[in-house]
Amino acid sequence: MKKKHIILAGTSRSGKTTLSMELAKLQYTHYKMDPIKRALFGNMAEGNSEDWDEISPKIAKIINQILEDNKSDTDYNQEHYVIDTCHLYPEDAKKIESEDTKVIFLGYADSTIDSKLEDIRKNDKDNYWTKKLQDDELKELLRQNIEFSNKIKEDCKKYGITYYDTGASREETLKKIFDDIQDGKI
Repeated sequence: MKKKHIILAGTSRSGKTTLSMELAKLQYTHYKMDPIKRALFGNMAEGNSEDWDEISPKIAKIINQILEDNKSDTDYNQEHYVIDTCHLYPEDAKKIESEDTKVIFLGYADSTIDSKLEDIRKNDKDNYWTKKLQDDELKELLRQNIEFSNKIKEDCKKYGITYYDTGASREETLKKIFDDIQDGKI
């Protein structure tokens, strides 16, 4: 099966970058959209839907431009991308998905705030942004992210976009996605 570009979107701390780094081992070029987004749009509140409403179509346009500008590389089967991004809605992602590009959303709609907090604290590293937050601050962000995960889960179903919930078994789910991409099932 033909190798595709992979767009990983969804909530923060759902495994997008972790999976992207693993896919880079399969010769995918990894684009992390967060630094590009911050350079262009500044820092946005994670749960501020007004920011997301404004940014999502612009992120989709940037991703489409990256893919379009590099078609000559993929025509020669030399370069494929894994792009991870946070501020993207399924309705805008649908404009990206094609025969050559697969969009996958990650979230944790099935998690509780306390179980996700425990998971994050167990896996926090010193350079992770969540390490700098107090539990009460992080719980509020997790509440918003769980709410957003539920929304994107519904919207993915509506738009025919693939959604994986990484809340209950993050590592196992990420491994399944990785294996499915590696085996050409995605």
